[in-house]
Amino acid sequence: MRSTLTLAVVGGMLCGAVGSAAAQQQPAMPHAAVTYFRCSPGDAERADSLWKRSLAAIHDRHVAAGAITAWGWLAHSMGSDWSRAVYVVAPTRDQLLDARAKIIQDMRAASARSPGQTIAAFCPSHDDYIWAVVATAEGAPPAGSARQPTILSTYYQCDQGRSPRADEIFRTVLAPIYDKHMKAGHFTTWGWLRHVFGGSARRLQTLDASDLKTAMSAAEMVFREAAETAPIAFQEFLSICSGHEDYAWRLVMGKP
Repeated sequence: MRSTLTLAVVGGMLCGAVGSAAAQQQPAMPHAAVTYFRCSPGDAERADSLWKRSLAAIHDRHVAAGAITAWGWLAHSMGSDWSRAVYVVAPTRDQLLDARAKIIQDMRAASARSPGQTIAAFCPSHDDYIWAVVATAEGAPPAGSARQPTILSTYYQCDQGRSPRADEIFRTVLAPIYDKHMKAGHFTTWGWLRHVFGGSARRLQTLDASDLKTAMSAAEMVFREAAETAPIAFQEFLSICSGHEDYAWRLVMGKP
């Protein structure tokens, strides 16, 4: 699911979906499963149509049943080769895995009723990740609020042994700056998530905003302020998470 995700993973892209409060105030933080799809040329819109026709309703039922707290289907706006993404959020890893297995079972049943009408037919390859929330916005829109249409997601390559230190710097240096700019109305929410399962990205940072220009300007303001007010800690953070890949996602549909 900056992700976000972003959720979203987006994403990031998940912070609006998982609710507000600082990570240190919540002993159990939500988990998100995000599948990032590579769609064949011209087929991404067909995948969107399939989602609207049948797959959205499957996910809505699992939200209504309390198995998951949120889901979203995202379209690529800018970034590398992922075309679409779907995220589902649950309170814990085990709840997430149980819910995801049931959702996949329901999706397979739907595809059996309509041969050829599968996401894999339109998006033949994908990458799976599970993310755990480390920190989210203080005073963000509560869980259940609708997300903003643009999710900016940054996928970081970090030194695995030093990643907890990056989390500490994010909480103590970057999180207060993000909260400051969020309260000033520059964006609606943000999130910092750690890798649990999947590819090589170790951390995910998400930011939700009304449009791409707003999201990019906000991200620049935060990093500029961090470099000016805490240069040593900020440089240490960048030395731990020294590589990254940016994506901008558009929320196509989801709940809430």
